[in-house]
Amino acid sequence: MLEFELGTMIYQLIAFLILVFLIGRFALKPLLEIMEKRKQTIATDIHEAKDKHEQADKYLQQQKEVLLSARKEAKEIIAAACIKKEAEAATILLEARKTSDQLLSAAKAEIEKEKQLAIKQVRDKIGLLAVQPASRVLEKELDRKQHERLIVRYLKQVRS
Repeated sequence: MLEFELGTMIYQLIAFLILVFLIGRFALKPLLEIMEKRKQTIATDIHEAKDKHEQADKYLQQQKEVLLSARKEAKEIIAAACIKKEAEAATILLEARKTSDQLLSAAKAEIEKEKQLAIKQVRDKIGLLAVQPASRVLEKELDRKQHERLIVRYLKQVRS
């Protein structure tokens, strides 16, 4: 069966304690220091990652705001350009109508002037043509003053 020998047990206990002491003194301390450094490195990395994530979120939010602002500004520019285009088109149309009306008025005035000149010339010509035969006939029968009065009266009738 099992027999316990006190000497062997003491020897094994002393060897175990020496081993624990040596491991604790030479291996455990450096191992714990390495583990602590690793723990701190991981904590630092996690903190830096959180900071970078927050910075990235802030940057993303800023970019979204810039994009929204740019879109809004683009819409405003397009709307202003449309309004300006419509105003310019209305101005051009108004100027074209005004110019057209001026040209039409000038043309009507010129036509009326030419018409009045033609009517005057025709009346003068008719008056002369009518007076010439009558003056020949009357020359023989009327004296000079009567002749002039007759011509003036006839010209007044023709002009009115």
